[in-house]
Amino acid sequence: MMFRVMPGFHINSNKPASELYIPTKVTFDVPTDISIVGMEYPEGEMISLAFDPDTKLSVYTGDIAVKGLVMVAKSAPTGTYRVHGQFRYQACDNRSCYPPASVPIQFDVSVAKPKSTTVQKDPPQSPHIHN
Repeated sequence: MMFRVMPGFHINSNKPASELYIPTKVTFDVPTDISIVGMEYPEGEMISLAFDPDTKLSVYTGDIAVKGLVMVAKSAPTGTYRVHGQFRYQACDNRSCYPPASVPIQFDVSVAKPKSTTVQKDPPQSPHIHN
């Protein structure tokens, strides 16, 4: 999933430099038989601001990609399922931080019948030896 931080702002990374900062996090409310695992967030950019040049912050700016693997149970019926979620972040500019916010996200997962897997047998061998 791609997200964009507007110019002039930054948001704390998923692993901020201090436990006092609110991390960026994506959460999902998934339908039965579907799960999202292995969430991957980009590395934060280490910056310091003019009002406190000795403090380093781990932030995101510009476009960021958050990845996860969608897993579907073998017992899931075929069809299209809507996955809802939240993108939670705290935006700041060079002067101050704003209250944490969440943006709703959603996407569809299509479950189809698996293609049949046929085992290819070795072709019959000639009983004659050819040189």
